[in-house]
Parts: sequence; structure tokens; C-alpha cells
Amino acid sequence: MEICENLCCKEITEEEPLILSGLLDSYKLMELICDLESEFHITFLPEEIMELKNFSSVNAIDSIVNYKRK
Repeated sequence: MEICENLCCKEITEEEPLILSGLLDSYKLMELICDLESEFHITFLPEEIMELKNFSSVNAIDSIVNYKRK
């Protein structure tokens, strides 16, 4: 949540649409991915990145990060 709020420069809810609302543009999305990889010691595959629903909300991001950490 904190990473997303820092990138979006505002408080957000767990279900708030990050990409569709324009809060995350392509540059911020790549920054988010890099931050998540660094923070949680994971690596996203290109096909996971291309599936934008993985990054559509904080809940979606939480799901993919938890999946990757297993």
C-alpha cells in the first residue's frame, strides 16, 4: 500500500483502480514493478507484467506478490 501511495502521491484504497484511473502511467508502473521486486526479493516474468490486471489495484498487487513469494 505504501509503495503505491508514494507513486500515486495520494492516499488510495485497496480496490481503487490504479491504471484505469490514470494514477499509474507506464513509467510509474515500471517504477512500481522495480520497487516491488526490490522490496520483496521477487522477479516478475514478462508475461506477468503484460497482464495488467496483476497491477490494477492494491489487492491485485498483493495477490501477485504473495503468489511470487511462495
